[in-house]
Amino acid sequence: MHAWKRDVLQAKVAMQTVQRTSHKVGEVGELSEIFQWKGEVPKGLPGWKEEEKQHLGEELSDVLLYLVRLSDICGVDLGKAALRKVELNAIKYPISQKQNQTNGTSSPNTTTTINTSNGNNHTEEITG
Repeated sequence: MHAWKRDVLQAKVAMQTVQRTSHKVGEVGELSEIFQWKGEVPKGLPGWKEEEKQHLGEELSDVLLYLVRLSDICGVDLGKAALRKVELNAIKYPISQKQNQTNGTSSPNTTTTINTSNGNNHTEEITG
C-alpha cells in the first residue's frame, strides 16, 4: 500500500472514531438528568440513597472515560488543557477575600490550590 493511501485511510478511521466518540457526549445529558429535580446539592449528598450515589458515580465515570478517550484520539493533553483553563479562569475571574466578605456569604468555604504549568499556584475558594 502506498504511504499516501495509508495516511488517508488512517485519517478516515480517526475521523470516524472521533465522530462515534463525540456522539457519546449524550452521557452529559444523562448526568444532568440526575440533578434536574434535585435543586441545590450539598456536599456529600446527604439525603441521597446509596443507589442514587452509585448511579451518579457511574454516569460521572462514563463522562470522564469518554472525555479521556476523545482527547486521546484528538491528540489533546487533557491535563495540560485543564491547567491552562484554570489559569485563564484565574485571570478572567480573580477571587479576592474582600469580595467574599462584602457579598455576605455565610456558608462554609473550601480553598483549593492548583499548581499551574507556569510554576505559579492558583488558589480557588469555592463557596459551599
